Amino acid sequence: MDLLEDPNLDRIELVNRTGCCPERLSNYRVIVFAEGGGSPGVANWIADVRIDGSNSGDGGRDIITAGMDPTGTFTGRFLHVINLSNAGYNALIAEFEVYEAPLPKINFLTMDAGNISQTGNPSLPTSASLSWSVSGAESVTLSGAGRSSLRG
Repeated sequence: MDLLEDPNLDRIELVNRTGCCPERLSNYRVIVFAEGGGSPGVANWIADVRIDGSNSGDGGRDIITAGMDPTGTFTGRFLHVINLSNAGYNALIAEFEVYEAPLPKINFLTMDAGNISQTGNPSLPTSASLSWSVSGAESVTLSGAGRSSLRG
């Protein structure tokens, strides 16, 4: 499957068929490939799913998440599902849903001073403290600031 872009993924959901053959969505591999000039490039992330022969049942869902391959990067343009069982008609999927990871969100950003003097204007402070709260990010970088001491 070509996602036409290279998003950070939140989850992939594979929906099993209803009315027939739920065992056909069992013992498979999901691979997320980087963009490689319009075709799959390097494999960023790989997970084997239901290798014990189980299945999600009639109309059930397998939810594929980044933690299933903690060494991989859950981002990429191309997704492949590969049958590991060598049984005919496997892996049979009713729906393939891909969800992009939410973007980081700045919950608040405050500064204890308005204008800051760079020239030593005695009526303006020469420093300020910033405070913030951000969700959906592992780190935050403030760029364009001079000498700084950051706290979040």
